[in-house]
Amino acid sequence: MDAKKALPIDVLEEIEAWNLFKETAENDFKDSELRSVATEVAKKCAGLPVAIVTVARALRSKELYAWKDALAQLQRPSPSDMQSGVPAAVYSAIELSYNNLKSEELKQTFLLCGLLGHNARAEDLVRYGMGLRLFENVDTVEDTRNRVLTLDYRSSLASALKTNWGALLPHLSMSWHSSVKRWSSLAWRT
Repeated sequence: MDAKKALPIDVLEEIEAWNLFKETAENDFKDSELRSVATEVAKKCAGLPVAIVTVARALRSKELYAWKDALAQLQRPSPSDMQSGVPAAVYSAIELSYNNLKSEELKQTFLLCGLLGHNARAEDLVRYGMGLRLFENVDTVEDTRNRVLTLDYRSSLASALKTNWGALLPHLSMSWHSSVKRWSSLAWRT
């Protein structure tokens, strides 16, 4: 990285981090076993808001076994995370959330957004998605555009995309946290 000045990443206090985690997961964790696992999962996010939100959204409404699996994944960071310039907790959180995206189309669209940059234009996503044949059973630009607009971007990691759906499609853009963008760029290469 060609940075001249390192800026610290704001880290939440443990109580603030837990409250953000519970609120984002939309769960009060009344079940003691789930609460125990969820607490450990939240700690693995290291107080980093982007990691907390990403993981909590990925695990929202999941069963205990999914939480246990997530904890195991977060305890085994990928070897690639050391090279990414993204803190290990964030990298693991993003990877976990990516793996939980609901469809292959959404995964491929997410990775394409990473290649298109911080402010990917939806119309570019339509064109490249069609050219790369990312979407099944679409034959026209209009069909591709409709598919792009109907993918469930609210699920887990894709919710890191900040979309402005109210704008006209040619001007519609999607932006995201730089750590998520870096991760998607690395994931595309693997």
